[in-house]
Amino acid sequence: MEQPSEQAVPIVPSTPAAPSGVGGWLLFFALVTLIAVPLFQAYVVWNVISLLGASQAPSALAVLAIDVLMRVIVIALAIYAGVSLLRKRRNAPRHAKTYLVAVFVQQIVLVAVGIWIQARTNSYNGVGAIAGEAFRSVFYVILWYSYFEKSKRVAATFPPDAA
Repeated sequence: MEQPSEQAVPIVPSTPAAPSGVGGWLLFFALVTLIAVPLFQAYVVWNVISLLGASQAPSALAVLAIDVLMRVIVIALAIYAGVSLLRKRRNAPRHAKTYLVAVFVQQIVLVAVGIWIQARTNSYNGVGAIAGEAFRSVFYVILWYSYFEKSKRVAATFPPDAA
């Protein structure tokens, strides 16, 4: 009886599948936007509202009201983005990017208002603090926006044809 000939089977290296699902850094971002961002922003809103009662200057009241409004919008967008990501909604990456753009705009407005206030009071002691906070926030936005643009997990979880 003849023995079957052993033929060499070519070994094709397999490419590992891209991670998918809400896990890793995507899960981290979703939880931060859903829990930490609203809590932090709400804490700041609470402090700003306490300043509203203490301030008598109409320009200060207007600035504080704008600050509160922007923070409430950021809270709403953060929660919406976090929930959308966790539920794997079709446009969730777009919602996350919208939240990030809102954070960027918020920082631009806060820096402009901070510089305006300091120019009116001839006090430039806090410019470094204002610039430092804005720099951290812009870095946060650039980092996470690029993550949503380039992440294999995001692309596998939310295919471009679905978004």
